[in-house]
Amino acid sequence: MWRLFASLVLALFVTFPLCFAAVGLAVEYAAGRLVVDDTALPTCIGLAVFIALSSFGALRLFQAWRRTRPQRSETTETRGFLERYALANPGLFESAFSFNGFGLRYLDPHHHGPGGVLMMTLWLTIAFLPVAPVRRERLRFLGPEKQRGLPFVLTWQTTPLQTVERLPVDRPRNRRVYGFYYGLFLPLLVAPPVIGFVTLVQRDFHVAAWQFFPAVALYFVWGIGLVVVERRVMGTPDARRPSRIDGE
Repeated sequence: MWRLFASLVLALFVTFPLCFAAVGLAVEYAAGRLVVDDTALPTCIGLAVFIALSSFGALRLFQAWRRTRPQRSETTETRGFLERYALANPGLFESAFSFNGFGLRYLDPHHHGPGGVLMMTLWLTIAFLPVAPVRRERLRFLGPEKQRGLPFVLTWQTTPLQTVERLPVDRPRNRRVYGFYYGLFLPLLVAPPVIGFVTLVQRDFHVAAWQFFPAVALYFVWGIGLVVVERRVMGTPDARRPSRIDGE
């Protein structure tokens, strides 16, 4: 247990503060407020080295802790904490419902079959981002996912469906979901405002209105486009479309 504690301490009190310091220096440099002298290059190299070493040390300690854990049976090995908790408390995870992106959503449709039957995984989501899988299910969708409320202000989603079979989660497909959201969707969503903020800092927040408001409008359109792509790739299918058979 001490290895887990040491890895968390190293990550929280060494790696993360150093990363924040590096980001702060980058912002100061972009704003032209950072004095560059003979110590600038050694400082940057030192930060990079300490960040790399602390990250590597925290990772090795965490891996060492995992090796000391007692072996679990084959049945429980494939089940995560949330999946086991859902099995023990089925009433809390009976149906999918999310409010402003917080709640339970079915993601990653695959293995389409006849009669509108397909496989999806029920995920716990926070701010529309998947956190942990609850279970994988073979479902028959009775209608498309319906979103109600005011977009970007107050929304909730419901989906009419029928559960055919409940199965353990599929880890390779879970990695695909994580990769899509945290390796593609989230960076593409966050990159424009970060670039815009750095630009504002460089200009000391003096930007003409004819430049600022079109940029905001373009980002709004960009965000809507990303959400549309996310819904088409990971969201529930439209039950009114003809089903296709992909094969198991």
